[in-house]
Amino acid sequence: MAEDDAFRKGLALASRVGLELVAATVIGAGLGYALDRWLGTRPWLLVVGVVLGAAAGFFGIYRLVNTPP
Repeated sequence: MAEDDAFRKGLALASRVGLELVAATVIGAGLGYALDRWLGTRPWLLVVGVVLGAAAGFFGIYRLVNTPP
């Protein structure tokens, strides 16, 4: 049973890591795209949004992995 519990915890952590990175990148890209349409600066703010979103995702993963159980 303990082995099964450890597997589930590891699987939950892995899925949370993936979702954290994807969600932050998509939100950054969406905001960059919206700002590009509003300001007419295509594609620069989209690129900035993707980069900042990915950076935020990696920072979230860093915090998640370094949090004690």
